[in-house]
Amino acid sequence: MKKLVGLLLILTMMMTTVACGSKATNDAESTTSEGGSNEVIEIKLGANLPKGTPITDACFKFEEELEARTDGKVDVIVFPAGQLGGGREMIESLQFGSLEMVESTLGPFAGFNKEFLAFNLPYLFKNRDVAYEFLDGAIADEMRESVIKDGFKILAFWDNGYRNVSNSVKAIKTPSDLDGMKIRTMENPVHMEAFKQAGANPTPMAFTEVFTALQQKTVDGQENSFTNTAAMKFNEVQDHVSTTNHFYDVTAFIINPEFFDGLPSDIQTAVLESAEVATEFQRQATIEADKLNEEKVAGTSTITYLSDEEKLAFKKAMEGTYDEFRDQIGAEKLDQIIAELDRIEASIN
Repeated sequence: MKKLVGLLLILTMMMTTVACGSKATNDAESTTSEGGSNEVIEIKLGANLPKGTPITDACFKFEEELEARTDGKVDVIVFPAGQLGGGREMIESLQFGSLEMVESTLGPFAGFNKEFLAFNLPYLFKNRDVAYEFLDGAIADEMRESVIKDGFKILAFWDNGYRNVSNSVKAIKTPSDLDGMKIRTMENPVHMEAFKQAGANPTPMAFTEVFTALQQKTVDGQENSFTNTAAMKFNEVQDHVSTTNHFYDVTAFIINPEFFDGLPSDIQTAVLESAEVATEFQRQATIEADKLNEEKVAGTSTITYLSDEEKLAFKKAMEGTYDEFRDQIGAEKLDQIIAELDRIEASIN
């Protein structure tokens, strides 16, 4: 009996030692994980367009820069071509924290701050130099700050090009040529109103549905930059493109602010620096891509090049949009934006 009791005591001590040793190991692993010293931070980045387009390529540039600057502490995974859903879905995913980063058109932000409607007004930015200086300036910074509370930290404004009208019916040279024509627009009230003012029948539709709608002639035409038109092969089912340049399309490069605030300070700095590099890359890539894709579109469609005078006719046809949205944007804010753009134009010229 004594031998049996002794044996049981020894077994109990051995089990306790193993358990304590196991607990110590687990505690050490837990400390390493919580301390973050060996933990890789994963960032999912959603993009709307396929690889090979300036915006999506800039997302990959951001990935390259950030991973290099953090010595592998951060793993950025880019999901191109709407793999994570449409623009609205990805914006909602980012807001709720299930997606860390995304690039997006500015339309959705008007739901949080009506001032963002101003960026969608027709013929607002005279040229890219004016646009860049404004978008990197104080007024745009204030607008970026205004949506942080809503779940969006806009790191930069990117260039998605000047938008042109395409269609499968006829060459568009004057606003009257648009009368009654079904033109697909983004689900953007300013864009829709601008085309309504010009006499068209604006038809909002998700970006991913446009090619099929054009192919089946559910709509007569659409409006996009040469790069977007070529990337989505819209030109293959459109006979005519006109260089209306009616909207300058601004894209936001965004991170979830709660996620950003939870990053170590050195990683935050690396994110901001990498976004700056990606922005410079993206803007230059867009300028180059528009030229190359204009040639690609010319291979399948007839391009009607509008003179400054002809573009002015479209500007006048759409100018009522400013009055229509003046109160929503805020009269004082709209006047401030226009005055700043006038100042920039004068300084550049």
